[in-house]
Amino acid sequence: ERAVYKGSLFNTYLLYEAGDDVYMIDQHAAHERLIFDRLKREMDERKVVRQPMLVPYILNLNAEEFAFIADNLEAIENIGFEIEEFGAGSFKISAVPLDLQDIDLAGFFDELLKEVGALRAVRLSDLLRDKIAMTACKHAIKGGMMLTDSEKEKLFEMLRGDMGLKCPHGRPIAVKLTKYEIEKMFKRIV
Repeated sequence: ERAVYKGSLFNTYLLYEAGDDVYMIDQHAAHERLIFDRLKREMDERKVVRQPMLVPYILNLNAEEFAFIADNLEAIENIGFEIEEFGAGSFKISAVPLDLQDIDLAGFFDELLKEVGALRAVRLSDLLRDKIAMTACKHAIKGGMMLTDSEKEKLFEMLRGDMGLKCPHGRPIAVKLTKYEIEKMFKRIV
């Protein structure tokens, strides 16, 4: 059955009415999830859209960090970064994933490199997915920003019966109230 968008609360929670149910969706958590799912899908299909940077970013590294990035160039490129060696101890990044075009590169690589020792053992592609999730969260729409009508439709479509859906951080995206529960609150039924 069709859900009808009924408005928003506090510029953060979207209300939808579907039959005898009301859904409240946290637009920030849901939007993070949309970005995250799209990135993962694009990575799996090798179709990540890249956004060239106006000014390339130069990453200067110590020997251990340099070796780590060099070993994992392919994984980093698969996410949508265009990265290449640039002189001794440096890499040049000239494109980023379109979905993360506002990404704080210094912060992203700091986070990635701060556990270099521990990371050597880990399959980097798995780890990078988590990093992407977190980065997607940091760059997703914040509560209070406006969504387009088509995005509002999409958010609800995404939930289709899946009330267990979480944002990449693990927060719930939606809450459902039934007409029965609401009528009980108002003592219309006992």
